Formats: sequence, C-alpha cells, structure tokens
Amino acid sequence: LKGFNMPLSFGKQKPVRTAGPQAHNATQRKGRGEKPVPKGVQFGPRITDVAAKAGAQARMGRAAAPEVLPGPEEDAEEEEERVGPVMPTGREEPDELPEPGKELEVIPVTHEVEVPCFDKAVTAIGLDPKGSRMIAGGLDGTLKFFDFHGMSEAKEAFRDLEPVVGKMVHSISFSTTGGQVLVVCSDASARIYDRDGSSTPIQQTVLGDMYVRQMEHTKGHTQTLTAGMWHPFRSEHFLTSSLDGTMRIWDMTADPVGMDQQLPCIHVLKTVDKRNVCVGGGSGKQGGLFPTCCTYSPTDAKKIVAGCSDGSVQLFFDKARFMRPDRILRSAHSEGVTSVGFVPEGVECNLLITRSLDNTMKIWDCRMLSDAKGPVKVFDDLRTAHEKTGVCTSPDGRYVVTGTSLSKNALGAATLRVYDVKTMTLAKSLDFGKKSVLQLAWPKDLNQILATTTAGDVVMLYSPFSSRKGALHFVGKKAKAKSAFSQLEEAGTGPIFNMTDPDEIKKFYSTGHGDMYRIRRSEARAAQKTLTPTRPEESGTKMPDQKFGDFAALALKAGAKTLHLNSTRVTDSDSQKALLEYQDKISAAQSNMLVDNAYSKTQPNKILDFSEDVSEGDKRMALAMRGEFCRKCGMKNCRCVDYSVYGQSGKKQRTA
Repeated sequence: LKGFNMPLSFGKQKPVRTAGPQAHNATQRKGRGEKPVPKGVQFGPRITDVAAKAGAQARMGRAAAPEVLPGPEEDAEEEEERVGPVMPTGREEPDELPEPGKELEVIPVTHEVEVPCFDKAVTAIGLDPKGSRMIAGGLDGTLKFFDFHGMSEAKEAFRDLEPVVGKMVHSISFSTTGGQVLVVCSDASARIYDRDGSSTPIQQTVLGDMYVRQMEHTKGHTQTLTAGMWHPFRSEHFLTSSLDGTMRIWDMTADPVGMDQQLPCIHVLKTVDKRNVCVGGGSGKQGGLFPTCCTYSPTDAKKIVAGCSDGSVQLFFDKARFMRPDRILRSAHSEGVTSVGFVPEGVECNLLITRSLDNTMKIWDCRMLSDAKGPVKVFDDLRTAHEKTGVCTSPDGRYVVTGTSLSKNALGAATLRVYDVKTMTLAKSLDFGKKSVLQLAWPKDLNQILATTTAGDVVMLYSPFSSRKGALHFVGKKAKAKSAFSQLEEAGTGPIFNMTDPDEIKKFYSTGHGDMYRIRRSEARAAQKTLTPTRPEESGTKMPDQKFGDFAALALKAGAKTLHLNSTRVTDSDSQKALLEYQDKISAAQSNMLVDNAYSKTQPNKILDFSEDVSEGDKRMALAMRGEFCRKCGMKNCRCVDYSVYGQSGKKQRTA
C-alpha cells in the first residue's frame, strides 16, 4: 500500500512534509574558495522535479541498453571541444549520480550540515542504535542532547547537562537498547544517564582505594578515566579505562557497595609495561603506561583492545578470567595512541586500525599480530595535533575514515580522508579549512558520516540518495514561530521597582530607554560567586556612597551632642580620662529622665524600686557573718584556739 500512496492506518492522516530539492541544494558541499555566481535562467522547484525524474528515467534506460563503445572519430571531436585550460570553480568536483540500485555503494559526502554545539572542541559523540538521538560532549565538560525528529533548521539541543563541573568529556556510548548512556569524564567515576538527560545519573561507578597497590584488590578506578564503551550485545556490561593502568568491566546488575550504593567492577584488565608490570601512568610515575583508548570488536565482542600512552597496542581475548594481555605490539607507534577500531567482515573482525600522535594510521591483521610481521598497511602524513583524533569504519567494512589536524606553522588545511580497505588507497579527501577533525561516527541506520571539530560543531555529511533519517529530518524544516505568550514565558517576570525610592524610580524609567541590558548585566555580576571589589576613588574626592557619608556624619554629630563634646575631630591623647570627665554629666542626664521628672512631685519615693532593698535572708546572713573567724579552720567557733583567753597574753596558744 505504501507504494500506491495508500494510508497505512485509519483516522485523520497528518501531512508528510518532505524537504524539496532546493533544501538539499543549499546544503550541498562546496569548496573553500569563492562561491560560483549563478548565471542564466533560474528554474523553480517544479521544473527541477520534472528534470530530476527525467534524469532518473534516462539513467535507467541507459543501464538497460547495451553499452556502445565510442569510436575514434567521436573521441577526436571531444578532444577538440576540450581545448584550453580547465577553469577552477568554487565548488568541489561533483560526484556522479549513483546508478539505480547502487546508492548504498556511494560515499555519502555530497552534502553537509553543521550543528553548532560549544565554543570549544567537541571531544565525544554518541548516537543511539536507531539513530534518532545524538549526544555531544565538549572540552568544557558539557553534554548536549539532540533529537533529529524534533529538530529544525535552528539546530537547537533539547537538553544541556554538566555531569562534573569543569571536567572534559572523554567518551559517550549508548547501550544496545538505547535507553541508557555511558558518560566518561576526566574524573575517577563513570556515570550512567537515561536517554532523556536527567540531571541525576541512574548509577555511578565506585571510587577505588588509591592506597591499594594490586589493582585487582580494589573495586574501582583510582585515577582519572580516559575512555569507555558499552558492550555491543550485552545491555548490562560496559568497559572503561583509566590512568591507573587498568581497564575494568562493569555489570549493571551487580550488588552496589559502599554508603552511596555505587557500582563495583567484575573484571580487571591490566596493561603492562616492558617489565610486564602494571604501574599506571598517573601521579607522575616514571616509566608507567596507561590505556588512552579502548574498544570491543563490534561483530563478536570476543576481543578487547587498548591503545596505550607509550604507543603500544595490547589485545585481550574474551574469557572467564582476565589477567594479562594475550597479544602486545610494543613498537606499534612511536607516540601515544589516540584511537583504535576494528574493520567488520561479516561475523569476524580480523583487521585492527590504530591512530596515533606520530601522524600515522596503521592497519593490522589480528591473526598474525606481532612486531616482527608488522602492519598490513601504513598511512603516513596524517597530521595529528589532538589526543582525541579518532577513526571509524563504514557499516559494511569497506571504508576507513580518519581526520587530520591543522598545524600552526604548516601550510594546507585540515582534512577528512576516506580510505578503501580493499585497495588500501585514498578514496576521498574533504577540505575542512581551519577546523581540525576529531571524533568520527558512521552509523548504519543513518548512512551518514558525523565528524566533530575543534571549532565546537558537529559536521554531518550525507547524500540525499543513500542516507536516511538524521540530517534529512531537519534540513529544510523551518522552525515554528513562537507565540507572544511563549515569548513572555521565556522572558520571565521583569525587575520589581520600589516606586517610593528615587533611585528605583530612575531605574524604572531607564528600562524604557533601552538600558535593560545594562541592568541585567549588573544583576548577573551581583549573583556570581566572585566579585571584583569596587576601586576607591582618588583621594580628596567625595566618598563612593554619598548617602553613607551623610549618615556617618549625622551619627557622629548626634553622639557628640549626647556626650557634650565640642568637636568630634579633635582626639584626646588619653581617651579613658576624657570619658571619665563626662561621667558625672552622663549620670545627671540619666537621673533626670523624662519619667522621673513627671513623678518628681507626686511620687518622690519610688514604690516599686527594689534596687536598694535587702531581703530577710540576706539580713540574717549578714548577722551570722559578724565577728572573727579562725584563720586555721575558717570556723567561727572551733576547738583550735581558746577564744576566752585569746589576746590577753602576748604568747600564742598552742594549736596542736
């Protein structure tokens, strides 16, 4: 029914909006030179649609007709017509239109769309298995969630999230079901979020004990993470690597540990140095190494590969208990490895790809993986200036894609290069100008190449003939016009002014003269954590706040009047003596209070004044305390001294 334009369900059908040819013409990839100036007659969309249909029918007829080789006379005529140099154009060499039935064999790079994300480099990218959502992570530690179905030409994210403040995002990986997302930042814990980007993570890995020397005896990473990936088939397992020199496999169904009930690891994979010792490269340890990237084999998940900081590549086979690497390439690269990947070949993954900071990309055969046999192919002259330069393969395993960086003191530009795995040759090279290419992805359901750049955007390369979903959802889709009510909701309530205060009245009138931006800036500055103190004005001028100065002067004047001081500017050398001189005046002022003066004639003696009354108990105690007391025992009547004869003779009585 779909081929006959018949509805597939009952009820009112929503109109299907498809992007016209002009929308894709606007996103067609152009060269970095000058844009060509259109000449001649410009046709509308109806004529272009008819021309496209006619061209497709002509191609089908050409494919069905037998191929006729041109004769020598026709070749000579063509050569005569091509006299003269080929004029350069501002557009890259256009690709030939794919033949009917062979659209998927064409590299989807004819059109491009740039999705702005951050001001700094985009260091991680992740897509769900269906290709409907994309998450980008930046150097500033922020995540942005994009939904291709709900996007428009505005290319806005529906969620912003910062897992850890100021920590760079290393890896983003969706689970096999697409409901959970693994986020690896530059701290010691990996976090699991849902696909909607909730602020609180679903689960978090536990922090290991940094004082334990044997890494298998602690349940988590002890140092900063470097990479992570979800298991290709198991929705509860994922892999992480760290500066402590280990890779760990985690299980979402494991029993949580600790007071925070965090996730422990189930396997520890150690990367070893030349001495076959797992030291780790963090905390300034000399001679140690750590895995900078890690990955599973995509088709069978029976291999785990780690690219290390010293340029070595270490391979682990899937088994019940992991100890040390099964294969080690010590001299794989001369500098650190930035990315590793596999080339899928049906149900097997025998070819391994490594990308390094030594400006090379190498392809290895896992069936004969050794330093003596070396790589299958080495691609040189691939400038790499960023530690997150990635590599990816096409879904069918035919092409390998990588990017180059722009060097400061070198000529040329950053490029994205596509290599053919069968012929080991360069199939396509795309100019990216001054934007270095970092992470790459080529999802199967989209058939589009996604490349992150150091400029902070994600470049989506696609073809209108072979690509699906993704960029085709929002290219040519206009953003909905916002209503006045929604604009008021976004703007929020304005500032509230006190109309009894002259300064607030001035602020109120200043908002009507276009000064609202300045007021908002001052409010944002007052709300931030650290404030630059206001600089004092030059000496001899008025105080910064005239009202505060007037209030201080009035307070000093009132205090001087109360103390009957002649001047508040003259300070006495002895302040205590100066204050005691006015004690009598202060006492006299307190005695002649307003209430006492009102009752001075009618009630000279205060009836309820108990300040001078002595209680009966105090009087009896005073009578009992009269007389002399024994200096030895402290009693008034004691046996130490005979008080009957005390003091009659000059000699003292014996007390012992």
